[in-house]
Amino acid sequence: MRCRRSKEASASCVAQSSAATSCSSPPGTPGKLAGRARRRGTIELAWEAPAGEAVARYRIHRNGERLAESTERKWIDTPPTETSFRYSVTAIDAAGNEGKR
Repeated sequence: MRCRRSKEASASCVAQSSAATSCSSPPGTPGKLAGRARRRGTIELAWEAPAGEAVARYRIHRNGERLAESTERKWIDTPPTETSFRYSVTAIDAAGNEGKR
């Protein structure tokens, strides 16, 4: 998902996702990644769990760099102002196997 934040705390976001993998592989890619601007320059991200997969946590990336981890299917980011961002989320199972972005 790509987002652009301005000083007015508005964001324009486009989601990207891919299909889940088989159960013998790491978890599939979370689906329907979406973002929306919130007050005070924050961006709220939300996504769906990979279908039929046991996920222990999610890893959130901004511009390809690891940003945070969450056990929930949402995250609120406070990125620097006047910059464009690309967000992605990966699923991690209980064994620590990380799925694709």
